[in-house]
Amino acid sequence: MSLKRPLELFLPLLALVLSCMPEKRVFYPPLSEQQLKEVLFASNKAYGEGKATEVVSMLEPLIDRFPQGPLKKEALKLLAFSYFSLKRYEKSSLYFQELLGSFPESGRDKSITLQAIRSFEKAGETHKIPPLAEGLLKTPLSSEEKKEVLKILAKSLGRINPVKALKNYELLQKEGVSEARQEAFSLIEECSREQLMEVEKAFSNHPFGVLARITLARLHLKEGQPAKAFFALETLRDKAKEKGVLNQWQKAWNDVRTEVKSQVLRVRMFPDGKRGLDFLKGAFLAGGVFGERVPWKMRLKFERSPEDTSGTLLFGVYGFEKGIKGLLELAKREGLTELALIGPGGERLKEVVSKAAKAQGLEVLRLGPDDKDKKEKAKGLLLVGEEKDICSVLAQGEGKGPKVFVLLPKDPSGLLRVCGRYMEGAFLACPFWESSTRDGVREFVQGYRSVYGESPSFQAALGYFEVIKALDPSFRSPLEDPFLLKVTRGSALELR
Repeated sequence: MSLKRPLELFLPLLALVLSCMPEKRVFYPPLSEQQLKEVLFASNKAYGEGKATEVVSMLEPLIDRFPQGPLKKEALKLLAFSYFSLKRYEKSSLYFQELLGSFPESGRDKSITLQAIRSFEKAGETHKIPPLAEGLLKTPLSSEEKKEVLKILAKSLGRINPVKALKNYELLQKEGVSEARQEAFSLIEECSREQLMEVEKAFSNHPFGVLARITLARLHLKEGQPAKAFFALETLRDKAKEKGVLNQWQKAWNDVRTEVKSQVLRVRMFPDGKRGLDFLKGAFLAGGVFGERVPWKMRLKFERSPEDTSGTLLFGVYGFEKGIKGLLELAKREGLTELALIGPGGERLKEVVSKAAKAQGLEVLRLGPDDKDKKEKAKGLLLVGEEKDICSVLAQGEGKGPKVFVLLPKDPSGLLRVCGRYMEGAFLACPFWESSTRDGVREFVQGYRSVYGESPSFQAALGYFEVIKALDPSFRSPLEDPFLLKVTRGSALELR
C-alpha cells in the first residue's frame, strides 16, 4: 500500500497542531556586562535620535539575556518607551508592566510612571491606572502634568467608581480644564441607578448631584413611570437653575411632555359643594390646566358619583381600616391592653374596630354619653369623628389622663389650632397631612398654594393624585396609607 495518501492527510494536520502551539521564548546564556552596556549605549543613542524601531530591533532579541539588575531595568524602560513612540501600545504596556513588577522602585520615577499611565490608557488597560496615578498626584508635578494625570485617572475610574471619577473631574474644573464639566456630565448620564444614587448622596448640593437626580427621573420615564419622573423633576427646577444645569432639566421635562400623549381620563367626581369643588381643583392642577405646573395637557371627563359621602365614610374609602389598624398598633406599642372608643357610627365602625383590635390582642370598649366613670378609668381613648366632636371631648378634660388616639377624616391642622393644648402626646391618623415628607405631597402642596392661594384639603389631594394615578398606573399614591402623627409641643410629627 502506498504511503503517499496517508502522508497527504497527516502533514496538514501536523502543521495545524504546530501552529496552535504557544510560541516559546528562546533563552540564551547571558552576555558579558561590557557587551550589555554597549548594546544599551547604542540603544539610548538611537532612542535619542528618534529611531525607536532600531531600539526595538537591538534590544528585544536580547532582553532575556540581561541578568536581573540595573541594566535589565534600563533595557525594559527603553523598550517600553520605544514601543509607545511607535504607537504599539499593547507591547509598550507589557514592558511597562514587567518593568514596574520586576523593579517596583521604578514607580518612584515620575517619567516612567507618567509614561506607563499613558501607555495603559492607550492599551485600554485602565484598571492598572488608579494606583499609579493616585501615587503620582502626591508628588510634585507641573500644572500640565497634574491636569493630564487627573484626566486620565478620572476616565479610568469612570464606570468602576463614578464618585471618585467625579471628584477628579471637580479638581480638573478647579485647574481650569473647560471640557471637564461636560465629560463629568456625560459620565453621570451613563451611570446605573445605584451609581446615580451614590452620586446624588456624595454631591447633594452640587451640579453633579442635581444632574444625577435629573438622570434618575429620565430612568423613571424609560421604565414607563411618567408620574415618578414628574415628581422627581418638579422640585428641581430652581436648584437646576442655581447649579447651572437648567438645560438638562428642561430637556428631561420636555421628554416627560413628549412621552405623555394627549388622552382623555375618566375621573369619578364627588357631589356638589365644597368637597366636589376641591376635588376639581386638585384634578385640574394634575391635568395640566395651569401651564407649566405639570409638563402635560390632559382632557378630563368627570363622572358624577350618585352617593353622598360623609367625611368619615370618605376616609373609609381611602384608609379608614388602615387608620384604625395603625392607631391600634401604636396603642399596643405604648403598652395598652384596652381602649375606650368614643365617636359616632353604627355597627360598621364597631365591627372594623373590633376586628383590628382582636388582631392586635387589644380590647376595645364602646362608650356612650352616660359612661363617664368608664371614661375616667380608661387608660386609652380612641376618638373618631369630626373636629368639633373630638374637640368637645378633649376640652372637657377626658383626654388629659388617658393616652389619646384620634382618627380624623381630614388634615389635622385645624384641630391642632383649635385644641392643640389638650392634645400633647396624642396619636393621630388622618387621610392627608399637608406637611408630610411622602413622595409627591410637598410638590402638590406647593403647586396648589401657588395656583389657588390656599392650603389644599384632603379632597383636593384626592383629585390631584387620582389623575396622576390614572396617568401612571405604576404610581403609588401617598394617600393609599393613612398618615400617622404624634403631637409634641403643640406640633404634629409624622411617624411613618
